[in-house]
Amino acid sequence: MRMNTKNILVSFQAIVIALLLVVTVSATELADPSNVIIKVDGIEVSDNVAVIAGETVDVKVYFTSEQNAPDVRIKASIEGDKLDVSGVTSSFDVEDGKRYSKTLTLKVPYELTDVLSDDLSLSVKIW
Repeated sequence: MRMNTKNILVSFQAIVIALLLVVTVSATELADPSNVIIKVDGIEVSDNVAVIAGETVDVKVYFTSEQNAPDVRIKASIEGDKLDVSGVTSSFDVEDGKRYSKTLTLKVPYELTDVLSDDLSLSVKIW
């Protein structure tokens, strides 16, 4: 009985691995990076947010356009030592002074399950 409990705890630890996302934003002259808000699964990301290896997360990006522009896209990338994952929105048009939001769905690399805790970079680019 005791051995089974130990096996369950080890398995649970392997599944619940928290990874911290460190966020960087690149928005060129289309949007001021200081006015871009990013949420991961509904949690506002100001510095770090924990995610779990193998899970899918929604990255929601809010920004105010500082110019009229056609064919705008947003790319979100999770970058780690072993594997990178990214997603890109379809193109859309923006108008100066209007607020926009887009959601990208990314799968946190499952290959990171052998690491108990690690830092990953979440990069968001608006162009």
